[in-house]
Amino acid sequence: MDAIAADPIAVGRRFAQPALCCCQCARALIDALSKAYGIGPDCGKASRTRSSLGTLLLRWAQPTLPTKPGRPQLITITPPAAAIGTAAVDLMTLTVNGRRMTLTVFRQIREQPLIADDGTLNGQPWGVVNYHPDRCGDSQLTHWHIVWQRGTELLRSRVHEKPTFDWPTHFARADRVFQSQETDRYLTLAVHEWVSGLTETLILKEVDTLRGYHPALMLVHDGLSMHGSVSDIAIAAVQTKRTADNLGALPNWDSPFAEQIKADQQRAIDEAEQARTALEDEVNGWNLTPAEVNHAYHAAIAAELERRQRHRDIRDELAELPQLFIAL
Repeated sequence: MDAIAADPIAVGRRFAQPALCCCQCARALIDALSKAYGIGPDCGKASRTRSSLGTLLLRWAQPTLPTKPGRPQLITITPPAAAIGTAAVDLMTLTVNGRRMTLTVFRQIREQPLIADDGTLNGQPWGVVNYHPDRCGDSQLTHWHIVWQRGTELLRSRVHEKPTFDWPTHFARADRVFQSQETDRYLTLAVHEWVSGLTETLILKEVDTLRGYHPALMLVHDGLSMHGSVSDIAIAAVQTKRTADNLGALPNWDSPFAEQIKADQQRAIDEAEQARTALEDEVNGWNLTPAEVNHAYHAAIAAELERRQRHRDIRDELAELPQLFIAL
């Protein structure tokens, strides 16, 4: 009785340990902390004025504060649930003979294009080095410096995030507009059909060039901008036919110049026929039917669209390359 009077909590804990029940109310203890101290959280709260143990359990057993809908909920984390963890980070480094590659060595690596013109890779890419040896870090166009392997040779390449034909319009790039022999033949065939009277409309626009008047085809097909040109023979055929048509449209009237006008008209007709014949010889020299010329034209467009898409797709893959670290 003297022990109970001196320290009832201690005596109660000795009683509770084998029974796994609260030393105050004899209810079963559920969590590990209550079992360790032999008292439940409710009784510990009631004992806070008489025991440092009660104060400890009071702090541990604080209820979660109520929250309003739509607001973050305050969560009480109990000591057994709290822990400090560490995460491992893998750093991939470039090494030469077991030593980390230095900037001096990296600058001496030969630079060669990683992506071929057809949109395929020229070798095996290793990773990206976040270092700009040519002081190109302030470039307006995002790019990577990629280390890659071709055979037994280690190379590096500066690869832009977007292919040149997708650069912003204020960057003048000749490869933005697609040009091909198939487009030129398709255009020349259209000229031949017009001067031969097979079509009534010439599907050309007049654009200024260094040679002055020049028939050219400018169009967009499935987002692909194209430009086609024709030979000097086709240009002569267009010019002579238009001259003959203009003179032939003059009215017949009696005048001192009537004979001269007729002579000019006949001469224009003859020159237009000579130019048409020369153009027909050029077209026949292809050994292609009009249907084959048309098919080749559309096939070239499809191939170019596929090539450009390969360039875009391969850059999406290169964007996932790991970063490689080199020594300063």
